[in-house]
Amino acid sequence: MRQAWTSGEATLWNDATVVLCCIHSNPSKWKTFICNRVTEIQAYTTPIQWRHCPGEDNTADYLSRGVNANRLKGLDTWWGGPAWLSKYVEYWPRVAGTTEQYPIEERKTPRSVLHIQTPALLLDPSRYSSYWRLLRVTDWIFRFVQNIRRAHHSSCELTV
Repeated sequence: MRQAWTSGEATLWNDATVVLCCIHSNPSKWKTFICNRVTEIQAYTTPIQWRHCPGEDNTADYLSRGVNANRLKGLDTWWGGPAWLSKYVEYWPRVAGTTEQYPIEERKTPRSVLHIQTPALLLDPSRYSSYWRLLRVTDWIFRFVQNIRRAHHSSCELTV
């Protein structure tokens, strides 16, 4: 990351387009870890401060590429930055990516399923002429259900 001063406000550079796309979007769109990082970045900076520096022009990468100190002394880009940095802002690189390119990091929206079950009457008590007949039919239904569930079937008369 490299800072340049333009009109009294810091310009922040990053060579990762995915990071820039995250910073330029709503943090709640991303999974928790990324959401927390983007929220913190946006608390101290504004998305318009962030610019794209192509990887091949990123002078900070010299160290990670294994350039030794003797070679760094002679590298003008190490000391002065990329050539386009000394030009007007219109010549600076722009980020080409959009957040649609990185759906894997997006927060999954929870899907809700609502299942409503209304109790259905198995027996309508008003259809039976007596209480005892209703009990007898109910017992036969319970026996039928038990016979289905078990290997041993009852076939005798109902008892108390």
